Amino acid sequence: MTADEAGEAELAEEAEDANHAKEADRATTAGEAEKLGGKTVGQLTLNCDGTKDPSEAYGGMCWSKSVQPAVFWLVAVKECGDNGGRLPLIGELIAYLTHDGNTPGSEQEWSGSLLGPGKVLTSDDEEHVGEESSPIELGYRCVYPLSN
Repeated sequence: MTADEAGEAELAEEAEDANHAKEADRATTAGEAEKLGGKTVGQLTLNCDGTKDPSEAYGGMCWSKSVQPAVFWLVAVKECGDNGGRLPLIGELIAYLTHDGNTPGSEQEWSGSLLGPGKVLTSDDEEHVGEESSPIELGYRCVYPLSN
């Protein structure tokens, strides 16, 4: 064998090794194609298990099951945000409060919907939508994204 032939043989071996490495990488990727982040489809089911307070799924979100104690609107906004959620918009709140044939309770709840400077839309047992200035305290519930 000549030096040229030896050099070509070595290059051929390296090329073959490179092809095997590429195929091995693809095989590993193909083997993981049914997983996302190492989780199977069954493990990726969205739920409300990761929320701070007991929650239930409705309308593509997780809802606090119970009304939180009365606070000022800005405190409610901050509390929900600090816990990874937000106050629901007025339409979301009314839909949630009435979704199982329920009627909203007699207590108003804060929504995240502003009517104008200092005015926030609230749930109401009479008309289902009220309007309050933010210097009063009302109960509230947070909504959270579904997670897995």
